[in-house]
Amino acid sequence: MRKGVFGAVIAAAAIAIAVPAVAQSPNDTIAARVAKMKELGAASGAITAYVRENKGTPADMVKAGETMQGLALQIPTWFPKGTGDGDPGVTKNRAKMDIWAKFDDFSKAATALRAEADAFVAAARSGDREKITAAAATLGPKGCGGCHTPFRAPQS
Repeated sequence: MRKGVFGAVIAAAAIAIAVPAVAQSPNDTIAARVAKMKELGAASGAITAYVRENKGTPADMVKAGETMQGLALQIPTWFPKGTGDGDPGVTKNRAKMDIWAKFDDFSKAATALRAEADAFVAAARSGDREKITAAAATLGPKGCGGCHTPFRAPQS
């Protein structure tokens, strides 16, 4: 009986590997990308509320920073070719075509976000409000802004 179950598992795994996954449509990919960006935006919003309105705790800032750490290096994978504003059949979105023309720079910007998020988490773990505020001051422009400024179209 165990051999039969084991064999069935191996056969199923072989089929799963051999059968290519059904690709998402460009618009489904964009919707998934927007959802992930909203996760980053929520983390950024929590950090802004802490700095500007004294809302939240250093532990909340660790959590927000860890969210950014976890998502930062994934960002380039959310932008497959064919999902930019201006690509055929794609709904309006804010992804400039420069992302694909300068994909190495785009990827480096995601890596820079990760580095800034790392520094922010270290500051947040210290519990020192001044260190957290200072790290937040660079996280926005050097982290988020590293992509948004050159690669994101203005909201229409």
